[in-house]
Amino acid sequence: MNPNFQTPSNLMLKSSADGSFSAYNEAFDECYHSLKDGALQESLYKHIIPAFSACEDLQEITILDICFGLGYNTLTSLYYRQIHALPTRLVIYSPEIDHTLIHNLKNFPYPKEFDVLPIQKILTALTNTDTYQDTNTYIEVRIIDACEYIHTITTHSIDVIYQDAFSPSKNPALWSKEFFAQLYRILRPNGILTTYSQSSSIRKNALACGFLVYDCTHKDKLVRSGSVMSKSALHLPHYHLKPYNKA
Repeated sequence: MNPNFQTPSNLMLKSSADGSFSAYNEAFDECYHSLKDGALQESLYKHIIPAFSACEDLQEITILDICFGLGYNTLTSLYYRQIHALPTRLVIYSPEIDHTLIHNLKNFPYPKEFDVLPIQKILTALTNTDTYQDTNTYIEVRIIDACEYIHTITTHSIDVIYQDAFSPSKNPALWSKEFFAQLYRILRPNGILTTYSQSSSIRKNALACGFLVYDCTHKDKLVRSGSVMSKSALHLPHYHLKPYNKA
């Protein structure tokens, strides 16, 4: 752990099963990740690998990361591209309601896997200007309520949605039928939404908005199952997908 990390008043560091750190958010009374799956493992196997598998033919992937939080999904996306030497350009948009959070992440004890990334450069840029960009990357973090932000996004402009908000019981607005209708609106026809949630009520909200919904389990069962959603039929080589059709 970095001894210089300044923990925000509403955060408490938590060690997770894969050795990576997450944090407990006092305001939402919940951790940012499943401690049983591991912060890095959850991000990688429930979000990044399904997303990149679905978009493997794209030269540029536009991602909506809901919400930025500790930055794992955004940073793991860059990490995955780096270790697989993918030429893909990544454009990532992410709302975050906690204006103090990003300012306190510069010394967060990220996993050693992220050492291949210019973490300090990225976080400094996001802190100072809300954006980071290099030749093959554009990241924009907006300090805004995701419910407001979603209405500013152009229809059919997003390839990947990481639906990774705090749980429905803690943050119900980001799991409502109205919110999923907006997610459906902005997702491109061949896009994918990934989420850790297996809640039947959440899946029903998604179905009601037009999504195809799948129970998503990694074939090696490295983490617990999650859900993936789309507008067209999905095939993900490393996952067992079971359609969810309950009305």
